[in-house]
Amino acid sequence: MTPEQNHVSVRTLEDAMSVYFAAYTKGDVDEILDWFLLPCHFVSDADEVALMPLATREACRTGVERVVNWHRDLGVEGRRIVKQSIIELSPRISCVDVVVDVLVAGGLKLYDFEAVYTFVRREETWRIAAIIHNQLPRLLRCVRAHEATSANGRQ
Repeated sequence: MTPEQNHVSVRTLEDAMSVYFAAYTKGDVDEILDWFLLPCHFVSDADEVALMPLATREACRTGVERVVNWHRDLGVEGRRIVKQSIIELSPRISCVDVVVDVLVAGGLKLYDFEAVYTFVRREETWRIAAIIHNQLPRLLRCVRAHEATSANGRQ
């Protein structure tokens, strides 16, 4: 199934979120990138909020690959949507607010994050136009802890 066929088959935003997160679980960077409507806007929580308008697929690829690689290094095996709220602004624009547990072996929670995804419907296809999230500070804490543990194990 091509990514476009995959998107067309997604009729609800609930399904869209599940398919989108499944692409992360598979580590399929190209499938993840297929979700983005360009230019895509990312807003990330940090000590200073980061505003990232990304105009091209390749600009998006850098950040997506980084997250996929960190998750692989940390042993992430899946995600569980804990809470999901949808605000339909029109038949063509909706926002999805989710709380997600990121899971490792045995279904144990490594960390959680909240994000708001703005979806735009184009020709029967939902695409992500913007993501606002607090994921990166939480993920980076896990990465640093993993690196420190690995460094201590080598000494």
